[in-house]
Amino acid sequence: MPYQSSINFPVNPENYQSLLKTVFEDMAPYSQIPGHPGFAAYVAGAGNFISNTAQLIAQTLNPFTGHYMMAPGLVTLEMEVIKWFQHMVGFDERGSQGFLTTGSSLASMSAISMARKEKVVGFDYSNVTAYTSADAHHCIAKSWAVLGFKKENLRLIPLKNFKMDTTLLNQKIEEDLARGFKPFMVVATLGSTKTGAVDNLKEILPITKKHNLWLHGDGAYGALFMLTDAGREILKGINEVDSVALDPHKALSIPYGTGCLLVKNKDHMLFDYLSDDSYMPPRPVDQVDYADITPELSRDFRGLRIWLPLKTLGVGPFILNLEEKLKLAQWLALEINSIKDLEVISNPELTILTFAHKKGNEETKKLMERINNQGTLFLSSCTVDGKLAIRFCLLGFRLHYDRLQKALVEIKGMV
Repeated sequence: MPYQSSINFPVNPENYQSLLKTVFEDMAPYSQIPGHPGFAAYVAGAGNFISNTAQLIAQTLNPFTGHYMMAPGLVTLEMEVIKWFQHMVGFDERGSQGFLTTGSSLASMSAISMARKEKVVGFDYSNVTAYTSADAHHCIAKSWAVLGFKKENLRLIPLKNFKMDTTLLNQKIEEDLARGFKPFMVVATLGSTKTGAVDNLKEILPITKKHNLWLHGDGAYGALFMLTDAGREILKGINEVDSVALDPHKALSIPYGTGCLLVKNKDHMLFDYLSDDSYMPPRPVDQVDYADITPELSRDFRGLRIWLPLKTLGVGPFILNLEEKLKLAQWLALEINSIKDLEVISNPELTILTFAHKKGNEETKKLMERINNQGTLFLSSCTVDGKLAIRFCLLGFRLHYDRLQKALVEIKGMV
């Protein structure tokens, strides 16, 4: 890195323009750019200019949105955004509630803590268990550990066709009950990071209802495909989960740091604790105080960077981007399968697909290096069924058919 950091606060003032030059010319070029039209490595949105201006406004106003009474107009704006998401997943507007947070990592951690409060009796967590897919995002296991549970008590259920095997899920719950464990929660993956697979909610729901378990949907990547016809079919049953996490900074092309948790029963979001908070503003009668339902008191005013672009453009362009990526993913899988030395490992259910070289991991690794060095696309890899696979993640609104077609011509020449 050309920039050398120091351990002390700067004493002397420096030229503002020179500092900006350092940021843009010496530091930023080393970063991955999710907004680049060739970025297809991870499930990251491209960001958008209107959200950038919204963030400038939000940080200039610098409102305190933890309490309704401190910024009622701006909190109302953020509550409208939550209503859009509630309606999208099919939650009752009056009975449910939600909040914006940094992303689905903290959203899912909050959901696990709420599930524990509602489903676990007492404070001995040594024999309580929860269940999730072997392909669940690692933030679920991390949240589990942060909240003080034994890491081995999070049961990772094997996959069947890249989804959680619901027969094995039910068997494991029954087995744990027989051994004296206390199951309280299932986390369904609604669009896995590796393959984009969506766990079958219609098969999971009867199991969780039978055993009175909290069902959380980790829809960080996939839940916002509810805006499309195909997504609503794939995600059937999402309206019946107890909570769902989703990331506007993925499928809605909102800048990073914009996640959301929705909870079907808003009463489950309230925690009882001992504290003198008489210095805080009075609680509103008919409105929510985000400080009461989230871990945050001081919080970023995230709502404007969703509200302003959606109100300015309407939801149509955002839906069109997702529909385009769904169709491109299906087309791309067919094209990859037609290349003699390549094979599709996982077909896209949403907009992620994986493929590999038929000659094995070493050739797959070399191929990905060639693709990324070419510069048309930037891809990533993962392990699927023990095999190294190259992954396409199609989300960015600047990525279109023409660039993918060009990349396919290049890939054919490489193999």
